[in-house]
Amino acid sequence: MEFDSSPLALRWLLSSSIILSSPVAQEEITVQAQMPPPVLRIEDGEGLRRVAVDGQLFCEYRYQDIRQPILFPLIGPNGQALTRSYPLAVVAGEERSDPQHQSLWFSHSNVNGKDFWTAADGCRIEHLRFFPSKQANVIHSQNIWMDGQGKALCLDERRISFVVEKDLRWIDYEVTLFASEGAVTFGQSKEGGMAIRLAAPLRLEGEVAAGRALNSEDESGEDLQGSRASWVDYSTGRGAAAYGLAIFDHPENPGHPSRWNARENGLCAATPFSAAVLELAKGERKTFRYRILMHKGDVDSAGVGQLYEKYARGR
Repeated sequence: MEFDSSPLALRWLLSSSIILSSPVAQEEITVQAQMPPPVLRIEDGEGLRRVAVDGQLFCEYRYQDIRQPILFPLIGPNGQALTRSYPLAVVAGEERSDPQHQSLWFSHSNVNGKDFWTAADGCRIEHLRFFPSKQANVIHSQNIWMDGQGKALCLDERRISFVVEKDLRWIDYEVTLFASEGAVTFGQSKEGGMAIRLAAPLRLEGEVAAGRALNSEDESGEDLQGSRASWVDYSTGRGAAAYGLAIFDHPENPGHPSRWNARENGLCAATPFSAAVLELAKGERKTFRYRILMHKGDVDSAGVGQLYEKYARGR
């Protein structure tokens, strides 16, 4: 290779050498390398468990005085609130509608004919207990699905893991449905499954909405509704200010890739029962797994597709 010995090239090499070898530059690199990893803690509260990163709120697992367990709020790596949950909180730009959409939850509208999605006729998913976990980043709970007359239909067990890594945060949400009381049928309906109601800036329509949506099949906007896909991502903002959230459907879930109830108003749900009925005989179990990924950047700069492939391979 011929070396460029022109005065301009020599001056550039000299200045670059000074920058790279300067004590200040080396100190910055050393400081970054020595930065401790973020500390994630889960603490008990009144009717909730608080998940914090370096003392700052990540989210809360709420289970008391509420019709079903939920995660609210969800705070992304940029510090933005990514979900809404009227009537628990009302934020500027949020319409007061769909009170059944409470941040992040797992439910269904047709369980032996009973509607747990809207809590019709008093149906509720009631917290029973927490299981001890050897992992500090895990909430492990058991819940009972009760109809409006106080009859138990089934149990569920939820194992929820919280992870922080560089510019990413994610929640691995595992739900095992258990036909503890007798045969139980999760009937066909698009109103059910792993659901999230996005904050106003991530929506595609409505006041202050500025969101963009894309799924694994390169479908966008209103075309997401009813489509089958491995993941769906919503993002907002431009350049360094962009951020977003994606839901991953695990490849071992029944009916994968899931159909999606992904509306322009901010509801996004992986709906495993929208295309098929799940029937469990007494004593049978079925497990569903999802990842909720919170990222800086848009779907491309965050590498959402590649991150899903790693998730699918168990990494």
